[in-house]
Amino acid sequence: MKFQIKMSFLKIPMFIAFLVLIFSSCKKDEVDTVVDEMPEVTKPQEIQVVDSLLFVETFTRSGTGVGEVNIGSGWELSTDGQSLFVADFGNKRIQRFDDGKFQDWLGVKNGQFGLNTEGKAEDVFQLEQVIPMQNYISCFVRLQSKWYSYKIDLKGNIIDTVLLHFDSKDFRPMIAIDKSGNFFALQDHNLFKFNSKGNLMKKFGGFGSGEGQLSKASLGTGLALDSKGYLYVCDRGQDRINKYDNDGNFITSLSAEFFNDAKRAITIIDDVIYYFSKPSYAISRLDLDGKVVGGKIHIESRYHHPIVKIGEYYYQSYQNEISKYKFKSKP
Repeated sequence: MKFQIKMSFLKIPMFIAFLVLIFSSCKKDEVDTVVDEMPEVTKPQEIQVVDSLLFVETFTRSGTGVGEVNIGSGWELSTDGQSLFVADFGNKRIQRFDDGKFQDWLGVKNGQFGLNTEGKAEDVFQLEQVIPMQNYISCFVRLQSKWYSYKIDLKGNIIDTVLLHFDSKDFRPMIAIDKSGNFFALQDHNLFKFNSKGNLMKKFGGFGSGEGQLSKASLGTGLALDSKGYLYVCDRGQDRINKYDNDGNFITSLSAEFFNDAKRAITIIDDVIYYFSKPSYAISRLDLDGKVVGGKIHIESRYHHPIVKIGEYYYQSYQNEISKYKFKSKP
């Protein structure tokens, strides 16, 4: 009997050792199975850095006085690199601001077109777009169902008038001008190149999904030129930006995932493409070959209107407010 009890006590540790061995074997098989199922990691996952445009001030309000605006909806803001030009559509004038301070306005007063610092502009033409160039301002207007570009010197004198002929009187064109004074226009799904005298040089683009064609460009997502004269046109419906040379020949399409409600959503600043992308209220940047530049930018205004840059500040308009922002990079 004693011998049997001793043998029982000897069996217990042997049994425990047997269980430990089995348990260890099971854990090893489990670990091996987990390791086999893990995907191979080729490189660490990139974390997207989100920068910001921080609100500084709003310096306009609704009205008809100097420094007040009635801009509604359009390509309101532009710059020559020093001043901010505001296409004040409702008040039939172009206003100029330096660092948020009113300087003067350009329009018709007492029957004369010129620069003014007071008073109101006369209702003579429908102002559409303003494009400041190096030594002059191009004022794009609609007059009696025709489209004109007034070339104005920096003193407010009209030095040239160019008539541009389009296929339709109903669709409002968007205009860009290169350093040689050639006009590039987007109207509906069609693109036009006019020389500095207004003569049509080429019509291109057209509706479709093929190379160089456009789908929803007519919804106002815009066009822009880089410093070498290459043309970039938004095709929001196909999430791309079409790139053409200065003669209107298609080069390539750049991938760009546009936010659905973004309008007039492309601008080029220092040869970097800015456009409103997904998620909402984010600005993405591309170089001229379509490669992503930096992280996405969150803008505090939560509007999808185009931005312009002067010095260290960015400007954006919404309804009758023009606001200033400062760039802040996320550490």
